[in-house]
Amino acid sequence: MKRKSKVYEEAVIQQKHHKGKFLADVKQKVAVRNAVPGDVVDARIVSRRKKCRQAVIDKVHVLSSVRVSPFCEHFGVCGGCRWQNIGYENQLRYKQDEIGLLFTELTSSQKIQPIISCEQTQYFRNKVNFSFSHARWLTEDELDCDLQHKNGVGFHVSGRYDKVVDLQKCYLQTGPSNDIRLLIRDYAREKNWSFYNIHKNEGFIRSLVIRNTSNNEFMVIVVVAEKDCEEIFPLLQLIQEKFSDVTSIFYAVNLTGNDSLDGVDIIHFWGQHYITEYLNSLQFAIGPRSFFQTNTQQCLRLYEKILDFANFTGQEVVYDLYTGVGSIALFIAKYVQKVVGIDYVEDAIDDARKNATLNDIKNAQFVAGNVQEMLNSDFVEEHGSPEIVIVDPAREGMRKKTCRELIDIAPQKIIYVSCNPKTQVEDLELLAEKYAIEQIQPVDMFPHTHHIENIVLLVKVK
Repeated sequence: MKRKSKVYEEAVIQQKHHKGKFLADVKQKVAVRNAVPGDVVDARIVSRRKKCRQAVIDKVHVLSSVRVSPFCEHFGVCGGCRWQNIGYENQLRYKQDEIGLLFTELTSSQKIQPIISCEQTQYFRNKVNFSFSHARWLTEDELDCDLQHKNGVGFHVSGRYDKVVDLQKCYLQTGPSNDIRLLIRDYAREKNWSFYNIHKNEGFIRSLVIRNTSNNEFMVIVVVAEKDCEEIFPLLQLIQEKFSDVTSIFYAVNLTGNDSLDGVDIIHFWGQHYITEYLNSLQFAIGPRSFFQTNTQQCLRLYEKILDFANFTGQEVVYDLYTGVGSIALFIAKYVQKVVGIDYVEDAIDDARKNATLNDIKNAQFVAGNVQEMLNSDFVEEHGSPEIVIVDPAREGMRKKTCRELIDIAPQKIIYVSCNPKTQVEDLELLAEKYAIEQIQPVDMFPHTHHIENIVLLVKVK
């Protein structure tokens, strides 16, 4: 006999959230899909996950005053832009409050600056990854219909790795992005190509990556899941002919069990090998694998805040850990004596060196290697003792060993840029042995999501 779903009646939705879904004010940890703080709802449990139960709204008793109408027809099903039903000013307030809560035990709230908002809250991303699926998400009405096409391309349904929403229009990327995606989908359907089946790791067309720059150069990467892929060449030719903004086309064959293109050959088909982004007077050549902040406008503001925190004199040796394509290192290079960037991704370091040459920057050095293994006294002896260290690690943060090495190297300042303030706080607790928090600056890089970029200035305790 099927277990009856538990319903929490007249549950008040709190400001706390779990991965962007707000929690009901009940004894258990219950995240309610599409609810917003201040709603009063009947919440029905649909999944009893270990860390957090998942619920949907059965009935609304009170609608919160912070609610707004979502602008996207796919809101509520698509896994992106989960906070679209909350006014932007309130999104910013929630993010500001979250930083305040995370740092309560580490420092005074007076050191937290107001979050830097995003002027452009639609069409702000310079890179999107779309997935193809043989079995797209179907609405209740579609389930009862004899559909011609049950495949689709778009983003994954929230909580469902095996289902995608067949996007008609997406508000994340500007220019021809939507038209490119729809052309490829319709062409694939017309040619009766099989769409990727994630359960069986089979199917012909698998994913699509579109990158663009602020001067409207577009790079298209079409990914298939079969070795014999010559039949995509006419499609790539069609993209070239149809879209004048597309300046670079690649394709890849991915036979692995995940969508990552790490270790997968990305083959140039037509056009430039790079697209070029500009930050102030700097140029950055961005290839198909290059890491670059996905919101260019906010990236510039973030880097300007790093300059503000650093207050360079021009005499400093600076380390830029997890440098990626060297964007931070090159942005600050003219303000310092020397900057050394480290990253474990050799392709990224190659890009960083090319970008240094492109901008005629001669006081930036880039080293390929694992930060945890390379950051030691020998490295300092070779490259000079840094007055300032800038770190911008991945979501998991730095390792304990790296924090210990930073304490031993003892720069006067550490500027910690993080895309995951929770792991940032864990690292700062370790660094608190020798460093005090001077300023905190949250930045909103991703409107309509719960994600926060955060910059912390640490000063060595005398």
